[in-house]
Amino acid sequence: MTARPRSRYLTLALFLGGVIFAGFAVQRLLEMKLSDGLEEAAFTEAGNVEAELRAGFNEAAAEPRVVVLLSAGSLSSEQDVLALRRALREDRKAAVRILAVWRGSKPLRAHTTAFGDGRVRHYWDPEGVVLRGTLEGTVLVHRAGVRWEEGEAMPAAAATGEPARASAGLIRRAFRGGL
Repeated sequence: MTARPRSRYLTLALFLGGVIFAGFAVQRLLEMKLSDGLEEAAFTEAGNVEAELRAGFNEAAAEPRVVVLLSAGSLSSEQDVLALRRALREDRKAAVRILAVWRGSKPLRAHTTAFGDGRVRHYWDPEGVVLRGTLEGTVLVHRAGVRWEEGEAMPAAAATGEPARASAGLIRRAFRGGL
């Protein structure tokens, strides 16, 4: 008689495991569907990354900008992307621009679409020449109206945080224009 209750528990455990697995599969399919509408980032040659980043920075001068330094294939960068994505989803209407600067190896489409938001622009700096000496995961928040003039270094940030996943409060204040 003891075999019967055990088989019920096993059946229940298998059923619950299947439900959980199906839930994760549906979530992943929805994320893939959302990212299908996003364009794959087109990266320029390494020599033009500073000019391209400056142009993107100035193009969004009317809104706060969050510059974040990432590395494709890095677990800590994946965690930073998830933290930024969460902040973007919480504040879907915030007028803000994320400038994701990828260092090292070229990021894949899976990296660049992981944000799932059109307010993010991607730049590839394979040699790490832009913002040399700044650590991966660093967040630089610039107020609206600040411009980056040609021939000059990137303007000083109004606030910085490191790493992005631990700077949620700073990022939310930037989204709300509270810096």
